[in-house]
Amino acid sequence: MYDCALGKAFMTRLLVSLCACSLLLAAGSPVLGDCPANRTFVVTNSYDIDGEPAPELFVTVGYTYTFQLNNPSSHPFMLTASPNGGAGTSALPLSSGVSCVCQGCGTCTRRTITFTPAASLAGQTVYYQCTVHVVMGNAIHIAPAPAITVNTLPQPLNRCAGESAQFTVSATSNETQTLSYQWRKGADAVVNLSGHIAGATSPVLTITGLTTQDAGAYTCVMTAPCKTVTTAPAALAVNTCCPADLGMRSGVAGSDGVLDNNDFIAFIDLYFAGDPRADRGGQGGVPGADAEFDNNDFVVYINEYFAGC
Repeated sequence: MYDCALGKAFMTRLLVSLCACSLLLAAGSPVLGDCPANRTFVVTNSYDIDGEPAPELFVTVGYTYTFQLNNPSSHPFMLTASPNGGAGTSALPLSSGVSCVCQGCGTCTRRTITFTPAASLAGQTVYYQCTVHVVMGNAIHIAPAPAITVNTLPQPLNRCAGESAQFTVSATSNETQTLSYQWRKGADAVVNLSGHIAGATSPVLTITGLTTQDAGAYTCVMTAPCKTVTTAPAALAVNTCCPADLGMRSGVAGSDGVLDNNDFIAFIDLYFAGDPRADRGGQGGVPGADAEFDNNDFVVYINEYFAGC
C-alpha cells in the first residue's frame, strides 16, 4: 500500500537534493525565548538542520541578521513576504530593513544580505526563499524589541525627621516574565531593614522613622529577562522640622519653616484623613501616638503650635 505521507516526504527530499539553492542555516540559530542578539546565518546547499527541513527563524526588531551566501548556485536568494517563493515573487523592499533586494538579481554587490527588521514588521512573518524554486525556505517570525514602559515615576519628597517617606513606581514589559525591582540610593542598592526600610525589591519603597542619613537621590532599576530600565533620580530631603509645622501655602501638607493658619488647615486635613502625622496625643493629652484619632491629638497639636520652634 502506498503511504502518501512517506511518498510526499520522499519527493520533498528529492527536490531538495536537486535544487541548487537549498538552504542550511548554521547551527546555533535563535529559538523563541532567547534574548535577541545580532546573528549570522550561513546559507549552503544542504536543507536540513538536525534532520529538520527549513528551520523557522525568530528575529527581533532593531537587531541585525546577516545571511552569508555560501551557495554556489546563481539562483537568487531573497527575503520575501511570500510563503511560496519561486519565479515572480517580490522581495522585501529596502524600507523593511534589508540591505539589498536579493542576491544574484543585480541588487547585491556582495554575497551577503543583512536584515535589520523595521518596527513596522513587529508581530509579522516573512520568509527566506529561492526565486527559482518554490517553498524552499521557511518562516522568519519577527518579534518587537524588548521594552519596559514606565507608567508612574517616583516623585521628589520633602519630609521631616521621624516621618515616613514612600517612593512608588509602576511599569509593564512586553516580555512574558514578571519584572524585578531594585531601589538604589545613589550608586548603592537599598536593602530592607526591619522597622525602617521595606520594599527594597518591590514597586513601593517605604522608609519610616526618617533620619538625615536617609536623604539622597533614589532610583528604581526594573529588569526583565532581556531589558533593564532605570528611573530618573527622585530626591528625598529630610529636614529637622518644627513639630507643628505641618502646612505650606494654601494648607498643603508639608514643612515651610513658618507657623501660621496653613499648619492648622493641614493638621485638620491629616486628622480626618487618618494620617499618622495627626496622631499626636494619648489619653489626657500626653504627647505620643496611640493609633487613635480623638481630642487628645488636638490638645497636643495646639500645645506644640504655641510652643513655637
